[in-house]
Amino acid sequence: VYDGIENEQRKKWIGDWIQGQRVDVLTLNELNGWSAKYLSEIATTWGFEFSELLDTGAYNMGILSKYSMTVLSKHVGGTFNHGFLQVRVNHPRHSFRVLVTHLSPFEATKRVKEVEALIITGEGGLPCWIASNLSMCFTILVRLLLKLLP
Repeated sequence: VYDGIENEQRKKWIGDWIQGQRVDVLTLNELNGWSAKYLSEIATTWGFEFSELLDTGAYNMGILSKYSMTVLSKHVGGTFNHGFLQVRVNHPRHSFRVLVTHLSPFEATKRVKEVEALIITGEGGLPCWIASNLSMCFTILVRLLLKLLP
């Protein structure tokens, strides 16, 4: 999502495309101006029963799911430019965690610190998917994740 998808035609096109995919869980960034109620309405329109919003005051983030979710953490400030939202998706076969963030658009060193903090946050007993605006820092994320592998 780019700056809240203010263009209704674009929003419909995105929704139609998502509905044509086989998506069980979807993370969204830059939900500027979206409320939890509005995200829930969009979720229903796009074929998802559950939604969760992290209201950052500007660049909100959300997670949509066909399965119920339990919020594990909502964080704004500190190390993070925009914060992060972490949920457990209660899939009937195997639960897993999803963590969404919008990494700092300003400084590479800040993005590295955010990714390092996410890796620590992501540790635990359940598999964790980390989603973000990775176009800016995919190389950094891969490099840090490779450090964790045996």
